[in-house]
Amino acid sequence: MDSSSFIITGKSSTPLQLEQMSTLENTYATLFAIKQIKSKSLLDPRVLGVGEDDQGLSKKMEKCLQKTISKPKRTRRTSFLLKEGHKRMPRDRPSSKRFPPLDDKAKDSMNKREIILMKTLLDIPPPFVTSRCWAVANGKTGKVLFGRLENEVREIASLTKILVCLTVIKLSIKMSFNLKTTIIQVTEDASMVGGTSAKLKSGDCLTIWDLLHGLMLPSGNDCGYLLAEHFGHLLKKSGEEKGIIKPKNDPKETSSEDTTVELDTTESKESDDDECPVMSKYLHRFSCFKYGYIKYFLMEMNYIAKEEIGCKNSFFDSPHGLMNRWNTSTASDLAKISAYSLKNKNFSKITKTKRYKCYTKKPHDFDEENPGEEFKPSLYSWDNTNKLLWKLGFDGLKTGITPSAGPCLVASYTCSITKDHYIIILLNSKSMEHRWNEVSKLKAWACARMRKIKHSNILQENSFREKKSPFASINSKILTKIKHL
Repeated sequence: MDSSSFIITGKSSTPLQLEQMSTLENTYATLFAIKQIKSKSLLDPRVLGVGEDDQGLSKKMEKCLQKTISKPKRTRRTSFLLKEGHKRMPRDRPSSKRFPPLDDKAKDSMNKREIILMKTLLDIPPPFVTSRCWAVANGKTGKVLFGRLENEVREIASLTKILVCLTVIKLSIKMSFNLKTTIIQVTEDASMVGGTSAKLKSGDCLTIWDLLHGLMLPSGNDCGYLLAEHFGHLLKKSGEEKGIIKPKNDPKETSSEDTTVELDTTESKESDDDECPVMSKYLHRFSCFKYGYIKYFLMEMNYIAKEEIGCKNSFFDSPHGLMNRWNTSTASDLAKISAYSLKNKNFSKITKTKRYKCYTKKPHDFDEENPGEEFKPSLYSWDNTNKLLWKLGFDGLKTGITPSAGPCLVASYTCSITKDHYIIILLNSKSMEHRWNEVSKLKAWACARMRKIKHSNILQENSFREKKSPFASINSKILTKIKHL
């Protein structure tokens, strides 16, 4: 301990220095006082009694030390604070925007859990991520735990196929189709779709189960177009379109009693001509698929997304995710869609498949058109574009890239220690290779932070939400801001 921090002469003593002196042991204080007094020759040698025995010297030094400590020279400020009956008031500090000044009441009301909460949230900063938007969500509920710009509306490229796959599975169950036995023939329009392709050939017959693997593993745009066209035709044929808006009736032809509402959502009474455009609250008015049967499939997709899943900032106008300014969503909505889709066993089984092989099936009219010929099936083999499946803990989900949307990725990860399931979404990363590294960083950071929060038992009691605590509003703001670092 530095000798300059203590002043024995009484010229400028403070209460803090006196407390520090009182904590020292008597022997060390005595020796320190002797050295200081001798070195500075503050007292006369006669007072010290030079030549006497050591006992007399020590007694006189103790008296001298007690006098100097007990009667320090008080300054104007210390004399004011140490008056009898006067209570020291806290200093008026300027109010901070983030935290209010601490007083006795605040210290009493602020419990340990709130302190641990603030330390826990501020201890582990998020890693640097090049993605424009990212989110880490709960895999079971789809609720966003951490993120940045997770509510920004953007194009999502081939991540659209997540909802396409879910819609096909739900329609197959609704129409009582067996995924592994129902055969669909590839049309010429589907085989000519550009972009990433499953390389379907016109005239080949594949099951719905095979086409779903071709949709999700190699991200086949041709498979998405074929499935949307086929099920859109079935929806139109069965008359189960979602949200068709009837045209306004002519007042001259109908009486006042037969008038109907302009935006009445009922079944369509139009002809079976697929070239007739329709108006629906689940179809964009500037849709690229006004004509054809695909528009009915898109209406089913938007109905599932908005009504069943609860996506408020999403609108789907593409069965494959090619560049389309009307096909947009957000990271938070994609988390909801992914969590909802993974509850389906068939969907989760498809997304975790690394490699899939299948053979074309025999058409129903093959024997009639080609009498006496044997059917020779052709082989289709697809590898999953998601490289994370070869890493421990990852079991999905989907990749995507277009020039306008940028490299995108939705990953499903289960922690091997805590068994917690997370969904990680990246939109518009710097490059395709950056996606894999950034997902690994985010999953490690999210797991570490959630383990620390659970270890502190903060989630068991929401003490920061109590109205009695003056820190309730502050802690809620910290929680919201920390999520968006």
